Amino acid sequence: MANTNEIFADVKRAISDRADWSSRLGTWYEMRHDGLRRSNKPWPGAADMHFPLADTVISKLKPYYFEQLFATETIASFVPRSPQDVALTTAAAHWFDYKLKQCSNIEPAALMAIDTMLQTGRGFLKVVWCPEEKQVKFESVDAQDIIVPASTECLSEASHITHVFRLTREQFKAMKFDGATDEYIDSVCGGQLSDNDPGAVHAIRGAREGVTHSNSRDIIVLWETYTRVPGKDQWQFITYSPRNPDVILRKIALDECCCEPPFVDFPYEIKDKGFYSSRGVVELVAPFEAALCKTWNEKLDAMTLFNRPMYRSEREVANTGALRMKPGGILPHGLQPVQAPQPPMSFDQEMVSTRMVAEQRVAMPDFGIGQSINTKDRKTATEVNAIGELMSNSTDLRMRIFRMGLGKLYRIAWRLLVENDSASLKYFFEGTPYELPPDALKAGYSITPTGSADGVNKSFLYQKAVTRLQMFNNDPFIRQDQLRRSVLEADDPALARRLMTDPGLEQQYQTEDQANEITYLKLGFPARVLPTDDHAAHIMCIAHYLEQRQLLGEEVSQLEVQRLNEHIAQHFDALAQSNPKKAKEIAAIVQQIVARNQPQEDMNEPADPMSALPQGQPGVPPMPMAAGGVM
Repeated sequence: MANTNEIFADVKRAISDRADWSSRLGTWYEMRHDGLRRSNKPWPGAADMHFPLADTVISKLKPYYFEQLFATETIASFVPRSPQDVALTTAAAHWFDYKLKQCSNIEPAALMAIDTMLQTGRGFLKVVWCPEEKQVKFESVDAQDIIVPASTECLSEASHITHVFRLTREQFKAMKFDGATDEYIDSVCGGQLSDNDPGAVHAIRGAREGVTHSNSRDIIVLWETYTRVPGKDQWQFITYSPRNPDVILRKIALDECCCEPPFVDFPYEIKDKGFYSSRGVVELVAPFEAALCKTWNEKLDAMTLFNRPMYRSEREVANTGALRMKPGGILPHGLQPVQAPQPPMSFDQEMVSTRMVAEQRVAMPDFGIGQSINTKDRKTATEVNAIGELMSNSTDLRMRIFRMGLGKLYRIAWRLLVENDSASLKYFFEGTPYELPPDALKAGYSITPTGSADGVNKSFLYQKAVTRLQMFNNDPFIRQDQLRRSVLEADDPALARRLMTDPGLEQQYQTEDQANEITYLKLGFPARVLPTDDHAAHIMCIAHYLEQRQLLGEEVSQLEVQRLNEHIAQHFDALAQSNPKKAKEIAAIVQQIVARNQPQEDMNEPADPMSALPQGQPGVPPMPMAAGGVM
């Protein structure tokens, strides 16, 4: 590890280099939450309104990013790097989904990170293992609390990364840092620094309250600096206070350190090589929000002037202070209102146009379609489709950038779970308890976010899936099961698992149900025919059962014959009502079975299912007749 003073100097230099960016973040924060107030009011009490454009756009964009995490059945997709049982891979994906959704704080942390990304242009999540709670813990880190060199292009290539965090006195004592005496705590708690302090960061151009120091006497600002080990692809970190960097509170050795820093960054855009070049929504729409605030205030000023007009007098008024404007009042002789001219433009139309341009600037999904600067002109269908496709492509690009960070986030979380939670293998999926096979944790996986970048518009995806189903229905070159699955997944990912089934397996299940029912029928008990039964499968099961009994020469009781006759007749009736064509096909197949088992001396006679087999003889049950006399 490099010398501590050298590390501290590098971090101070990085703070100074990003001073302009840091000051701009303060402006964007104020613009979003409080608004930039009017510098000069035309008169006391004039309007000073703030149009919340940036905050409105961020509120609309956040759900689209959040859907990338939780819109699909599982949070991540697992692809094994070596051949193995598919069931193990599926179980690993379900176990990982349970651990993150049910046993971690990923939902609130992800929401905060998305909000920070949209506001500042870059969001951060810190992923660590919490031994007290025995779960993966996610922490959203403010953009100003991550310090990297100005030459950094992406977080994984930084020479050093510093995480700024703040603790109260009680929290600091609970951490049990090395050398954390009462005298040390008093020396690093809050307040500005003097020139004689070893960490005199107040002289740095980029010094900020909360990053380099705290004005509260109960808050301690700490830095956790990660550095690369020279000549090795490993990291290690130290924890110290910028007020006293000579005292190392924690130092993690190489064999105790993770293979990479536990930070994942989410840039809002990828524009150039500068780490601080990514702009957020507030910076992109700032000129439009300023214009909207000005237009809104000008509109309210005009309303004030029109509702309270000025007056002119044809002759001198002795005491203007005595004039009282009230309903039913009498004005002095010769006093007339000054007619103000109409505004040269429509304030409402101007505000709508400005807002539309701002939404197009940030590629708002599904906004602006069918509108233009001149809203009186209607757009053609071609124009609407072109605008929708263009905005959809822009949104897809932003989502792809976001999914790059999600992939890294899931890989770090999976590594922490395998290393620290491999003994807790029980999990729930769709309300059913399971247990993960230990072999599933030993395999290597390629972990990526599920879903797709264009999954921001569920109704549009569902419409595309239905259109695809109609286009390729019964197409021999298209897998019909997957085609139908895509429609269910577009509607609700859980429906695909609950409703989809293999027709072959379903027929097997129906045959097994009928085999169990035959057991009841043999004992003389009737079996119910349900509307959900596959009547054709049940009929064929009984026919093959009778064929097998006849070939083996086994005796069948008259009671069993009676119950089988009743049961198969009920299935034929139900099938004839629901699918007459299928009933005729099944009747023909049963006739073939009867003919195949007809005695040799009767081969030249027609295969009548009622007469081909001897009726009522032991061991040869009669084949029942369906309604209408058709087998």
